[in-house]
Amino acid sequence: MSAYAAQHLGPEAAEWAFVAQERVTECTYRIDEGAGQDELQGLADAARGELAALMLGLLDEAGPMTAERLAALDADTLALLNWYAAPWPVRWLWPPETDAHGVALRPRIVNLFHGPGGWSEGICRVLGADVDMIGVDLDPGAAATANAAGHVCIVADVAALDPEHPALQWVVGVILSPPCQAFSPAGRRRGHEVAAIELVRSVIRSVGGAAGYLQTVHADGSDAGCAPRSGETWPEVRAQLAGLEDERAGLMAEAAI
Repeated sequence: MSAYAAQHLGPEAAEWAFVAQERVTECTYRIDEGAGQDELQGLADAARGELAALMLGLLDEAGPMTAERLAALDADTLALLNWYAAPWPVRWLWPPETDAHGVALRPRIVNLFHGPGGWSEGICRVLGADVDMIGVDLDPGAAATANAAGHVCIVADVAALDPEHPALQWVVGVILSPPCQAFSPAGRRRGHEVAAIELVRSVIRSVGGAAGYLQTVHADGSDAGCAPRSGETWPEVRAQLAGLEDERAGLMAEAAI
């Protein structure tokens, strides 16, 4: 950031240089105070994220991102953007190609709890829909089966994904088929217990508060719009599910998240 500021004089560049120096100072104080590795890594990731955002802005200034431009990026820039986009494809950091009416040619869809690919088979092969769909599953074997069948499935924990990731801002559809063992005869049906249902409902309400989607009303019962965001982080919201006997029941809350 400091090097960029030196090459591009102006108020905005000076601000980036100040932020960079501020990061260095903050890290220095944290090290002197005996900060742990996790805290220092968090500061490093924040700085790296700012650098990636700066790089995206510079690339946007040069015009629409095309497959050809993306392929021509130098190795360091591409590595930074891949880190920033992870676990999603780097192309998702830019809007999809659209037709003359501004409609995406290949709408983006996230398919959570993808498994070997039943939903993808139906959407792409049976319905013949041309969509840019990324599946997510925790099971490497299921993901490998899906990818071998021609679908795109990444191995990741759905409960660890950031719903506000910058790569998701142009996603227009989501498919969720969380495991049913906590609710069906295939498991012990722990999800049907009153305490489990109440906990999941409470967490879903916390999701609305964290996202700023909780509706409020005036004293006369009229709509007052949404309440401000609660300030809870997504890890804090999800941490409430730790009290479930069967953690799979908590995955129902991921639909709201």
